[in-house]
Amino acid sequence: MGEEIRARARGILEAELPKNVLYRSDLNEKKFQELTGYTHARLKANWDKGSKLSTCMEYVAHYCGRMGLTPNLGRFDLETFLPTIKKEYAWVRSMPGRKPKYGDILLHQGTHIDVSMGFDGEVLIRGASGQCQIPLYDAVGRVHGKGPYDPAKLKGWVDLERYVGGAPASITWLKGWWKVWDGNYYYYYFGDGGFVQYTKTPPVGTGQPPKQPANQGEYALDGPSLKVTWNSTGGATTIETFYNAVPGARQMNATSNRFSPLVATRL
Repeated sequence: MGEEIRARARGILEAELPKNVLYRSDLNEKKFQELTGYTHARLKANWDKGSKLSTCMEYVAHYCGRMGLTPNLGRFDLETFLPTIKKEYAWVRSMPGRKPKYGDILLHQGTHIDVSMGFDGEVLIRGASGQCQIPLYDAVGRVHGKGPYDPAKLKGWVDLERYVGGAPASITWLKGWWKVWDGNYYYYYFGDGGFVQYTKTPPVGTGQPPKQPANQGEYALDGPSLKVTWNSTGGATTIETFYNAVPGARQMNATSNRFSPLVATRL
C-alpha cells in the first residue's frame, strides 16, 4: 500500500508540476484555474478590496481530490483537525531527524501549506501555490528550497501512507518511559508518530518527553519486533531490535548493531 500510494502521488505531481514551470494566474489562467479553482479576475477582485488572498490551500485541496483523500486537507489547522476525524495518527510533528516523504502534505510555520515532492540532495522540493506577487499575480508550480532542509520551518505534515492506511494497532502499552540497561542506564521515551528520544537522567514523572534529549530517532513496531533507529552520531547509525515487544510487556530485550545487548523495563 505504501509504495503504491506514493507512486500515485508522484505520477500526479510530476505530470501537473513539471520542472522549471510556474503557472501564473495572469499568464496561464486556464491551467492556474485547473489547479486552484481560481481565475485571475477573481483574485484581482479580492486584492482590489485589500485582501491578501492566495491559493496555497486551494492547490492542496485539488491534490486531495486527485488522490481521493477525504475530507479536504487544504487547511491551516491540520494538527487539531485530524483528531476530529480520528486520523490523529497521520500527523507527524516536525523535529530534527525527521523528514517528510514524497506526497506528504506540509504545514509550514505561519500560514502556508503545500505538498512534498521529495528532496534534491538536502533541499526540499514542494508542489505549491501561493507563489504570488500581490496585486500582480498568484502562481503554482514546483518550488525548491533556498537552502538545506530546516525542520524548524515546518509545524509538521500529514503522512500519506498513515492517512490512507487506517489506524495502527494500539501502542498505549509502549508509549512513555522505559529504563534501559546495556552496562549503563539510559531512559527512553517512546512518543507518538514513531518518535523516540533518550536521556541519561531519570525522568521526573512519566507523562512528558525529555526537555533536552541526548539523541532521538524513530521506531517501527512489526509484530513482536520493535526496531529503533537512532540519529547518526560519531559517523554511524545505531539500530536496536527488541524481539519480544508484545502488547502489555513490562520488559523487552534487544540486540544492537553497535553496542551490547539491552534490557528495557517499563517505568
